[in-house]
Amino acid sequence: MKIAKYIGHWMLVPAIVLLAACATTPTTAVTIAEAQAVADGTEVVVDVRIAQKLDDEEYLVADPSGEITAVIDEDILGKVQLSPSATIRLYGVIDRDEDASTLEVEKLQVLN
Repeated sequence: MKIAKYIGHWMLVPAIVLLAACATTPTTAVTIAEAQAVADGTEVVVDVRIAQKLDDEEYLVADPSGEITAVIDEDILGKVQLSPSATIRLYGVIDRDEDASTLEVEKLQVLN
């Protein structure tokens, strides 16, 4: 009985590792309109420009398809200076509520 339990748990570990390896962050950018249509908690990548700084960590970002509020923590922003002329790639998670969607940014990359 103890051997069967041990073997059962031992066989479970590779399956968990395999599932974790398959759950990767998306690498292909979508439009803001597409990002706003996904379910709450979905990871997305968008290429945007800063339209307006709304608050300490909130920015209105835009692409040709629309606008969305992006929350960028100081530790993610680091020493990067965001300018309206720069295109940036935001990696984050959509946070939906009754009124609107926001993008909780986990990583950013300046493209130009």
